Amino acid sequence: MGLTPDPRLTDADFDLIASRARSAEASPALRALQCRIDRGDLTWRDITDGRTARDPDVRRAVESGFPRWDG
Repeated sequence: MGLTPDPRLTDADFDLIASRARSAEASPALRALQCRIDRGDLTWRDITDGRTARDPDVRRAVESGFPRWDG
């Protein structure tokens, strides 16, 4: 599973992604990545645009999967 660039993603979409990454259902790797984002090390836009594709933390989080988006 991977993230691909999508110029249609809005700030609201990124807020939802961050919310899910902070949830109890998120993997430890995804929660750790959200902590880096919260610190300002990178953004979800950086991730979805592919600028951080070689970052091991990003790869680990993406490979761990994402919580359900519809619940």
